[in-house]
Amino acid sequence: MASQRADVAREAAMSEELSRFWSTLARKFEGDRTHTPFSPRRSILTSNRSTQATWTNLVDPEALVDATSTHYLKETFTGSKEEGDVTEALFAGEAGTPLLQTTLENCEIKSGDGVVVVDGGKIGDVPALYRVQGLQAHERPVVGTYVDPAIVPGFCYQVREADSTKMLFKGEALRLMSVGMGYGKRITFASDLHSVNNNYFWSDSHPEGYGFGLCLVQEHDKFTLKDANDLAIATAEVMDLLGPQVEVGHHYLDNGGLEKQAKVALLCKVSFFDEARKDKLMVVRGVAVAVKAKGPRAVALLKRIKECSIGGERGLVLEAGTDTSSIIRVISGDKIGEIPTKYYVRGLLPFEIPVVGTYVDPRILTGFRYRVRPTDSKKHLFGGNALILQAIGRGYGKRLTFASSELNNNENYFWSDSNPDGYGFSIQAVSPGDDFRIVNSSGDELGHARVFRTDTPQVEEDSSVSPEGCVTKRVRVTVTCDVAFHGEDDHTVIVTGTAVLVRRGRLASVQKIEDVALGSQMSILFRRGCETLLFLRK
Repeated sequence: MASQRADVAREAAMSEELSRFWSTLARKFEGDRTHTPFSPRRSILTSNRSTQATWTNLVDPEALVDATSTHYLKETFTGSKEEGDVTEALFAGEAGTPLLQTTLENCEIKSGDGVVVVDGGKIGDVPALYRVQGLQAHERPVVGTYVDPAIVPGFCYQVREADSTKMLFKGEALRLMSVGMGYGKRITFASDLHSVNNNYFWSDSHPEGYGFGLCLVQEHDKFTLKDANDLAIATAEVMDLLGPQVEVGHHYLDNGGLEKQAKVALLCKVSFFDEARKDKLMVVRGVAVAVKAKGPRAVALLKRIKECSIGGERGLVLEAGTDTSSIIRVISGDKIGEIPTKYYVRGLLPFEIPVVGTYVDPRILTGFRYRVRPTDSKKHLFGGNALILQAIGRGYGKRLTFASSELNNNENYFWSDSNPDGYGFSIQAVSPGDDFRIVNSSGDELGHARVFRTDTPQVEEDSSVSPEGCVTKRVRVTVTCDVAFHGEDDHTVIVTGTAVLVRRGRLASVQKIEDVALGSQMSILFRRGCETLLFLRK
């Protein structure tokens, strides 16, 4: 009896497959024919009898569907009100606007009444229609023979059965290795075991389908935090994921690679390079960007998290990887005509200029203000104050002397080889208390500004010497100012620009700040008016 039942089931399955085959073949030959539009409220038996006989009618007389419709249904929806609503949505309009729209450019899925309807015919696969219930807004469907085209090998996904809250693979986000072919597609994920891999299932294993959630960022990922000037100011480590990662971008690059973007909310441990700001946990929101190279075995790599908002500050970027003291910088004395020694300096920050052993970087000149930090410490010398460099000695160990308030007893000095790990010098062009006049491109005075905070590192961009012996340095600065335009109240704004320092004689002083950008809505007003702001030193 069991064998007879198996034979009957096998024959029924073969008959159904033959029916599907002839139906598909008939659509290819009869695609140009015109039929009566399908109406879910009207029975097939009462439809217009003048419809011409086709292969579809002969194989399946109840499958009379408009050939111009987007979807093909093999059943008449006469069930509950919910099913009727979904059917009406499917066949709304003469052209049959589909309920599900998978747009890879903006990764948008539309559904009605909590039900997602997918059609394999739209993606060039088996023309089967499925209704998936229980998908969350950030998830992509996999059901039966259908695998959403936005699900790409090389990226990491969390998988959940659509009718369950429990995640597969213990909730871990695993890298998708391959998606098989055929009716039931085998979906394989990466495994820690090399000899055997049990991280797989078939697309039709669960009748209710699956939900795939993209994961570009995972716990313990490390980043380098950069400000609007592309300067590294801190490192960050992801401690927790504060919600699902919503895919908002999916497009192919010119070199054949694939870029995906997703909105993320993270809890990160942020370690600032400036010792004045302690390590703390901060909420980070932004758009993660990952790129997968061309090729079936390529692995997607997280590049950055852009448009970050951290602790109320915007415009920051988290670059994948850390820029910490583990980075070693090689310095050679023979390149500057000095003693031919080579040093390996560990812990030098991107905006710092090195001094180690017998080597003093030629960009370090007397008359300019510098903050000095031993590369093996977070604490700066001289109480963290930026002092004027007065003299650079000669010989192997060069004595560097800074200005002091005590003229008879100056203890603000050290030798270049005092610390075996070296020193990092950071220039300070603008200091708290500096006053500026604000003028426009026409030279008209608009107001005045006073600097009261200079927390962001200032980076030297270039240096030049005139025939008369004047030294000019251009330094990129980001400072906080009290700005007052004529006839308006004072505003506290962040000012970014290029400070121009000139040394005539022994001391250098800032002359102006060019390419000024204000961190407020006032900057938009000046841009629309094609006005260029300039800060002139009073």
